[in-house]
Order: sequence, then C-alpha cells, then structure tokens
Amino acid sequence: MYSVRRAGISLWMLCASTLNSQEKISTRSGLKNVHKDFDRVNAKLISNWELFKRLPSDTPIAAANRDRALATIVAVYAKMSVDSILRDHIFHVTALLEVRNPPEPKLLKSFELPRVLHTILVLLRKPGATPLAWEHAATYVASVAMHFPDILQAQPSSINLLVALTRSPHLRARATGVLGVVRLHVLDSEDPVAQSNMGALVASTVSCKPWPERADAAATAYGKHRIETTLIMECTRDMLNAIGRAKETKDLAELGEKLARLILRTEYSLGLAWSKVNPNTEGSTRPPQFPFNRWMEAVPHCATALRKRGGPGDADAADIVETKGLILQARRTEAVALARAALKRSPRVAYFHYVIALGSSGEEGVRSARQGLRCGAKDTTQYVRCGLLYRSAEYGSFLREAPPDARSVGEVSCIYLLMLLLVKGDEALESLPEFKEANEKLEISDEITSFFGMRYNALNSAPRARQIAANTPEAALVRWLERMVLEEAQGAQGSSYGEARVSNEGSYMHPRAGVNDVALYRCSWCGAPSAVLRKCSGCQKTRYCDSECQKQHWTDEHRKACKREARKTDDSRVAEV
Repeated sequence: MYSVRRAGISLWMLCASTLNSQEKISTRSGLKNVHKDFDRVNAKLISNWELFKRLPSDTPIAAANRDRALATIVAVYAKMSVDSILRDHIFHVTALLEVRNPPEPKLLKSFELPRVLHTILVLLRKPGATPLAWEHAATYVASVAMHFPDILQAQPSSINLLVALTRSPHLRARATGVLGVVRLHVLDSEDPVAQSNMGALVASTVSCKPWPERADAAATAYGKHRIETTLIMECTRDMLNAIGRAKETKDLAELGEKLARLILRTEYSLGLAWSKVNPNTEGSTRPPQFPFNRWMEAVPHCATALRKRGGPGDADAADIVETKGLILQARRTEAVALARAALKRSPRVAYFHYVIALGSSGEEGVRSARQGLRCGAKDTTQYVRCGLLYRSAEYGSFLREAPPDARSVGEVSCIYLLMLLLVKGDEALESLPEFKEANEKLEISDEITSFFGMRYNALNSAPRARQIAANTPEAALVRWLERMVLEEAQGAQGSSYGEARVSNEGSYMHPRAGVNDVALYRCSWCGAPSAVLRKCSGCQKTRYCDSECQKQHWTDEHRKACKREARKTDDSRVAEV
C-alpha cells in the first residue's frame, strides 16, 4: 500500500500510467488511440479508482490525499470528454444517477453517494464557491433524488438546498430545484393513470348518491349534461341498444356506424365491448349468431362492412372504428399508420390527428395535435378537442375546457402547477389567479375520483412539492440563499464565474479542472467535436459523427454542395494532368 506521503506526491503520475505514452489525451492523435482501445483504457481507470479507494483515510490529511487521488481519475475522464464520441462511451459505461432504472447495488456502493453528498454540502458552505461549483452541486443533489431520496432525507440540508433553488431568480436554478423536489416522491408514485370503475359509476348513478359539494357545484357550472360521467352513462345505454339492434338485424355496417359516433363522444365509449356476444349459450349446439365471441372482436368486421357498404362517410366511420379497436388492444403503431392514411382522404377529421398524437411521441405528436385543433369546433367533439389540447401541451386551455370529472384533469393540474412554480417562482404563486384555479381543479378531481372508486395514480408532484417547501424552515432557506452564487450563462468576462474558462462547446469549465484544449474536428451537421469523425467520401471535406448525421446533412443541404466540390476536384485533377 502506498504511504500517505507517496500518495500525495505521485498521484497524477500513478493515474497517468493508466495511459500509454502514445495515448496523451491532450493531443488529437492520443485521443484517436484512446478510441481504438477504449475498453482497456477504461478498465485501467476503474482499476486505479478501486486502488485509490483503498488508500489510508484515518486522518484528515490522509483522507484529503485519498480524495485527491480519486479526483485524478475524474480529471482524466474530464479531459477525455472533450471528444463527444468518447464522452458518449464514458457516460454509457459510468452513468449512475440519471438513468431511468436504479443502478446495481455493487456499483452504487463503490460511489459512496452519502459521503459525496456530505462533502458537496460542506464545500458549498465555504466562501468562494464559484457559480459553476454551485451548478454542478445542484445538479448532483437533484440527480441523487431520482433513485435515492432516503439519502437526501438523511441529510435535510440537501432538501433545504433544493427548496432554496426554487426561489432563485434564475430559471435554470429553479428548474433544478423543482426537479429535485419532485423526484423525492417519484418512487412513491405510479404512472399517471386513472382506471374507471364502471361498476361503482353505475351504482352511484342509479342510487342517486349525492356528489361531494364542491364537485357537484363544478359539474353544475360546467353543465351536467356535458360532464364525462353523463356521457359515459349515455354511451353505455346507446351501446346496449346498438348491440340489441345488431342481434336482430345482423347488420354490422349499421352497428359500425353507431360505434363510430359513440367513439367520438368519450374515451370510455366502448365500455361494453369486452362483453360476450352470447353469454348464456355456452355448450349449446345452436350455431353462433356472429363469427366472433366478444363485441370487441366485432370491430374489424364492422369496419369491413362499412367499407363494403360505401355510403357517404362510411370510409371515415370504418377508420374511426378500426383505429379505436387497435388502441384498445394496445396496437398503437398500427392505429397511427391507419390514421395517417385516413388523413390523406379526410384531412378535416380531427379524431385521426388525435390518434396520431396519442400514438406518437415528441415533436410529431405535438404537431399532429395542433393540426387537429385547427380543424375547428364544428368538426370536433368535446372529448376529441380536450384530447388534442392535452397532447399539444395546451394545459391552461385544457383545464378551462375539460369537464371536471375528465380522467386527465388531476394529472394536467399537477403539471400546470409545476410549470407555474417553475416559471413564476414559489413566492409569487399565491397571488396568481391561475394557480388558485388549477389547485382547486386538482382538489375537485381528487374528490371525484375517490367518490367513484377510481384508482387515480397521478404523480401529485405539485402539492407534495408545495408541502415540502412549506415545511422547510425559513431560516435554513435564508442561509442557503445568502450563500448561493448562481448566474445565467453570460460571457466569461464581466461575470462572477471568476477564473472559469469557456470550452470549445461554449460551456463553462472549472478553472482547476484542466480543460483539454486539444484541437478537434467538428461534425458538419451537429457541430460535436471529436478526433475520429468520418469524412464524406464524395467531397472529402465534411466530417460526421455517424451515418445519421451524414444522412441529415445530405438531405438538408449537402447534396448539391458535395457534387459541386466533387466536380471541382475532378477538374483540378484534369488540369494537373
């Protein structure tokens, strides 16, 4: 084992021995060599990390030397990370806190999260902490909350820090604080899903059991004939009538037409679709009335019958029925494909936009939802419009237009309250009328879901975040706020970043981290720096991270430029000959 003295003197030399002389990471050729043998280099770094962890730490000096030793490994990774492709490799093998699933216990133990958290909080209390140090510390604390809220609970000062961040005048700091506070209860919550208890709904409606007072007042103000509960009951009645009629006439096209109208009225329009076609004929020798056993299985048959009938609107009705059936069977990819095809024929049917928004993620889903909203109220039912508002992230409009008993009101209220907390800050919330309205809608939604026996697993992050903030001692917040040194990104000069330096990518680097100033290639599409970017085989001038960047650049702008450059190269070669 290395002595404390030797550990203090030769830490960097020991760590640097991880890399061969040909792998000097301050040069482009050295980084190229790391790329070629990344697994071996990374394994040696991890081996040294474990070695340094076993250094003596029984005295303050010994512990400080041990921490410096571990810091050398971090410094090497930091120097390697200026190469964007290497950085992706490093994050892939070492990422611990920002992953969706919790890390392995063995890996978690090696990182000593409680000790690191304690050290960070101690350092922040010392004078002279830079804005960059504060930014990294805040991100770390918020990340720990993702899977290890118990570690923060054991050190209440860390939670006080997160709450103090929500009061920062800087949006980025507030976002980090809000995220951390919300994450404290992520593990206690399930996905934001509400499951309708149809039995309880029917029983309470038939028995005329009175609603909770505030919920009843909200339903009356909205119009009880328009609320979700009324629509579900009416659709259930109409579905029963349609099934009875289909048994008499055997006309599946007529049944499909009625189902299409019901589907546009409420999410739970086909609540009886899973019931059996002939519930009392098991073991009977009589031939079945229909070529299916449950009414859900009738959906594709109804769509086929409508297309065969070919009347006005039958094609749209067939696609509406079939997409709903696919959604109920969790076959959303097929539903989206069918909706896209239907829009080519009928671009004004908002429901098809809603199906695409429901089954797509990210930009495509939002774009489709907003296109659906432009179809106009005449062509859009209340249910479809509210669904489009939700999927287009128009949360304020959704809360104004949705019935108080709609499934997503509680979830959207939580999201909207968190957005207000983030944008306006904690201290300004109480005076905002939209905050009071959203909070009241959340409380009413909770009353309704409990009344109907629904299982409502909304994250309820906003009320919990507010409760944590309310229970935090004001003196503790003031202490953190007085020490806090955070600024929005500015130029390096004239800001309180002090000696902080600007990296090749424009982000601030800690002055003692030894930023790697190696000159790297830049991806011609995304701008990411790396020592091993591939060249365009045509013009030999542009470089790319991977085939995806090359494909995007080629489609967007490089196609013509590449051909021009290739012709110039050919002409120059001819001239030389």
